[in-house]
Amino acid sequence: MSAVIWRGAGILGIALPIGAVILATYGLDYALGDGWNKTHTWYVGATLALCGIALWLLGRKLNHPPNRKLDLLTEQHTLFFVIPLEYTAIFWVPVGLFLFAFLK
Repeated sequence: MSAVIWRGAGILGIALPIGAVILATYGLDYALGDGWNKTHTWYVGATLALCGIALWLLGRKLNHPPNRKLDLLTEQHTLFFVIPLEYTAIFWVPVGLFLFAFLK
C-alpha cells in the first residue's frame, strides 16, 4: 500500500521529469550528433515544463476519476504522503520555464 515517500503513483512526480531529461539528453545527442547536448541546454527546461503539464493531466486523471467505484483508482496518488501528484506540476512548470528562458 505505501512505499517509502509516496502513495500510489506519486513517485511519478519525481521519476517522470528525471527520466524524461535523461532520455532527452541521450536521445537528442544520438539523433543530432555527438556533443549537441553540451552546446544546447535549453531542452532541459522545455522537457521539465512539458513533464509538469503531463503530471498535471495524469494526476487529475488518477486522483479524480469520473467513476470512483473502480477500486484501482480510488487510492490517492501523492508524493511525501501529502502532495497530490497533479500539484507537483506547480513546481516543475515554473522551473522548466525558468531554465528554458535562461539556458542557452
